[in-house]
Amino acid sequence: MIWLLPSIYLIFLFVLTIKGIDKQKTDSSYFFDSYKTHWIYSLISLFATEVSVATILIFPSLGYEKNLNIIFLCLGYILGRFIVAKFYLKKYHKISKLSLYEHISEENSKHYLSFIYLFAKYISGSVRFYLAAYGMYQLTNIPIVIWLFIIAFVVAFYSASGGLKSVILTDQFQGWIVFLSGFILLTFLILKETPQFSIQNDIVQNLKAKDSFALFFGSLLLTISTHGADQDLLQRIFSVGEYQKAKLALILSGFISSFVILIFFFIGFLLKSNMDLNPKSPLLDFIMNLSDNQSSLVLLKSLFIVLMMATSMSTLDSSIHSTGAIWKSILIKKIKIKNYHYSLLSLLLMLLFSMIFIRLEKIKDFFSLAFGFMNFINGSLFSFITIYVLYQKKLTKYLIVVISITNIVIVSFCEAMNLFWPITTIISFLSSLIIGLLMISKLDNKMT
Repeated sequence: MIWLLPSIYLIFLFVLTIKGIDKQKTDSSYFFDSYKTHWIYSLISLFATEVSVATILIFPSLGYEKNLNIIFLCLGYILGRFIVAKFYLKKYHKISKLSLYEHISEENSKHYLSFIYLFAKYISGSVRFYLAAYGMYQLTNIPIVIWLFIIAFVVAFYSASGGLKSVILTDQFQGWIVFLSGFILLTFLILKETPQFSIQNDIVQNLKAKDSFALFFGSLLLTISTHGADQDLLQRIFSVGEYQKAKLALILSGFISSFVILIFFFIGFLLKSNMDLNPKSPLLDFIMNLSDNQSSLVLLKSLFIVLMMATSMSTLDSSIHSTGAIWKSILIKKIKIKNYHYSLLSLLLMLLFSMIFIRLEKIKDFFSLAFGFMNFINGSLFSFITIYVLYQKKLTKYLIVVISITNIVIVSFCEAMNLFWPITTIISFLSSLIIGLLMISKLDNKMT
């Protein structure tokens, strides 16, 4: 019975795959859904892409710790998307290239920015891919490697056949799975036993005012980087042809994503109130310890397996599709292959990185480093896109290299000092931007 819901899930994916086949086989149809994506589809796809396996593992752990500062994290997410939609997106919504980085860079510098992004994306994305397979192994005892290949095969089947249209269609299905699964789990915990906690006392005891501003401002800056300069998320925004509707999808995604984050946060909150679990992954620990003697509990386990599969696949298909577009922008003049080959190339690289993690996961702090690897370029991306929006000038090779190296040094120093991650974000983002603005100002002075 535990495989009932996963089987139904895979059947639905197959049906959506047939529906989403790319018949035009052009760059715009494969990578941007011919710029005809409905804004509501884009909205749900954005939300589904953001919710990874890490989300359903990390946010319950924050709830388990009763870390109510998550409220300020969500507020930063919401305001950050509004800023991107209002002040950034209109400057490059109609990109003329396959890749955002090709669009904002000079011809001889696009490869530098593209490769920096790809390297960080493969590490941070692959560790989430690995975690999905690891979680499935914990639930089913099927080896991690087998799950890596199963997930990769399914994603290759539907994403390569239809491109972004297929990805967005399956995201509708996967997004609803995440939302409904979170609601069902939360309802189950509320009905299982009356929660033993006091909201007022917990707010007084656990809302850390000294961290609130840093968390809010750090998440705001991070959101400008991820939703304003990350090809992965922007690709489904670019696919909405009309700017006003694309802007609406981006803004509303902040509210929906925050709502779902809070659902999983309160799941962890309830778990803390009723039982003793692993604080690092209380939800997974709770599901693993459910009895197999009751059909309702087995069905709940089955639902959680579907949730793990949906979150892993929606994150992976988005990553390989966006990086596939970047690979084509780099190799288009050197290699003539079909569009889906670029996506499969990215999937292969993700799979290889994830298999390497099987060997490396025992290294102390390795996963925290891998999870945060995008931090080493997020500050740079924030600087690059802000400079482009302010000056409407293509980025030079010199600017890209100097800002990237400087940001890596700053983030490394902050990590060595073990700073609270929003503090690291604020320092690296603002310092990168200041350095970039000074370089642009100096260049303008020379020209005059």
